[in-house]
Amino acid sequence: MDSGICRTSSGDFCKRGLKKGGKCSQHDGTPSPNKISSPKKGMLDLPCDLLLEIAKNLDPQDYLTMSLVSKKIDMCLSEGRFNTSKTDRDNLKKAKKEILQRELAAVIQNGLLIEFIENPSEKVQLAAVNQDGSAIRFIENPSEKVQLAAVRKDPYVIEFIKNPSEEVQLEAVSQDGFLIRFIKNPSEKVQLFAVREKKSAILFIKISSREVQMAARE
Repeated sequence: MDSGICRTSSGDFCKRGLKKGGKCSQHDGTPSPNKISSPKKGMLDLPCDLLLEIAKNLDPQDYLTMSLVSKKIDMCLSEGRFNTSKTDRDNLKKAKKEILQRELAAVIQNGLLIEFIENPSEKVQLAAVNQDGSAIRFIENPSEKVQLAAVRKDPYVIEFIKNPSEEVQLEAVSQDGFLIRFIKNPSEKVQLFAVREKKSAILFIKISSREVQMAARE
């Protein structure tokens, strides 16, 4: 038996499909997503046909394993990487699509579940932040489109965005001028938006121009 795969007594793959700490996580209980151990690296070296069997038996709440399987499917579909038949390629594409649909369905219900999805697509990222703006905390290098969606949902998440674009900054301070305190070196335009929304926001601006100061007095 493969050391990273668990089979039931009948020889079929168990529901979760991977061992955890020497025991199958399915036979040892079903932990919450944030307690699931990462599958061993060897999983990414599995043959594509074996991967298909695992994909068919994925636990719908095991987002980490789904992400790893999705990554392996991409490798299998890469031209010249594996000798897969057309049927296998079609089945792999279908499995990949199903995984993406599961990930999307998960974050639509709870955006914070994106924490357990490795390399989520932009579509999944947008669905996550539209459900819960703070989900952006778990997205590495989000695009401006994703940043804007998150800030429009919850302007206070600007605190968690590294180097937000000026447009993202403007979106945040136009809703609450005090949020300028989370923006490093805001442009004069951003400063003006902030003090026009809330005059006392000028207290959080280290260096302000005469125009910004005048705006705070209006």
